[in-house]
Amino acid sequence: MTPGAPELTLDAAREALELHVRTTKWLRRDLANKLAIESFERSGSFHVVLRSFTENRSVGPAHEPYWSGLVDGPGNGRPPAAWDIPVHIPGTFIHQDHREPVPHTDEVRTCHGCNGAGKATCGDCGGDGRVRCRECSGDGCVDRTRTQTRTNAQGQTETYTESYTETCGRCSGSGQVTCSNCDGSGRVTCPTCRGATRLKHYQELFVSWNTHVTDKVIEKTDLPDDLVGGAVGIVIHAEEEDRIEPSASGGGGPYRGGGRVNTEVNGAVNELLQGHRFRDGTKLHRQSLVVRAVPVYEARYRWGKETRRFWVYGTDQQVYAPKYPLSIVRLGMAIGIPAAVVGGVIAFLASQAGPQSPPRYRPAGTAPVRR
Repeated sequence: MTPGAPELTLDAAREALELHVRTTKWLRRDLANKLAIESFERSGSFHVVLRSFTENRSVGPAHEPYWSGLVDGPGNGRPPAAWDIPVHIPGTFIHQDHREPVPHTDEVRTCHGCNGAGKATCGDCGGDGRVRCRECSGDGCVDRTRTQTRTNAQGQTETYTESYTETCGRCSGSGQVTCSNCDGSGRVTCPTCRGATRLKHYQELFVSWNTHVTDKVIEKTDLPDDLVGGAVGIVIHAEEEDRIEPSASGGGGPYRGGGRVNTEVNGAVNELLQGHRFRDGTKLHRQSLVVRAVPVYEARYRWGKETRRFWVYGTDQQVYAPKYPLSIVRLGMAIGIPAAVVGGVIAFLASQAGPQSPPRYRPAGTAPVRR
């Protein structure tokens, strides 16, 4: 039994199944209480989640427009190494980037984008000051249509559409218009220095904080692991340390207080920790481990000659019911099958499904009551 979770009865499982069916469009309603349940068993499952909070640092060249002000060059001291620069960590278990100049690496140079002119050739017109007219695509004329009337051979008036060509009104037939990016000058403010004519070059520290999350589900039935991982459960173990140590085999080990829940959980934790080994240059700040118990109940029921299953899982009693019977009525109405045909199909399925009053579920190991 899942620690801290109340026992789920078969009647409650049927009720959860019916509520689930009513949230769907095509599954058959009012059937859950009539299913011939062959077995109903609980299975303890665990969801193990490991998080590692790390920091990476790198240094690379950068520049910005230089207008005036202090230049912190190598003459002010030796530039510190990346990990020697004090940086405030904004929190734990986050994803965030940070950039800042490395001290004593400033150097002012003439802008390489404009050679110190503060202006650069316009990229739209290539310095001509004029660009192709978009109205006529540079042809100088545009095609138009108009509606005309005429009298046919029988003396009747009829309308028709004719095409004609006229001079483009936007460019007056030249095919070109003044460039709006440079207002016809052919020159724009240098995008590199933004008109400052000089750049301050420096080394920039780039810091990246990341949270790496991996998980593992321990569950013995065929219920998909992703459903267990996303279900509501009960936290039965949690720890947070600068570095979480693996457990020794058999449930003991260096973890203070003994093993973590059980041998299977210990193995899962060790497997996740093995995957959280980071390359050189990555600093591990903090690790967090959470183990949740997720209740899982599996029911087997008879449908015709086939045994099918459904699951009720999580403390919020979610339902997974693959191959659950469909509603022939709603399907038939959706695709336009006549009512008589639908009725015949229903009668046939009813004859294949066995008796209308299915045998009551009886837990294994109990004898039937004779009256």
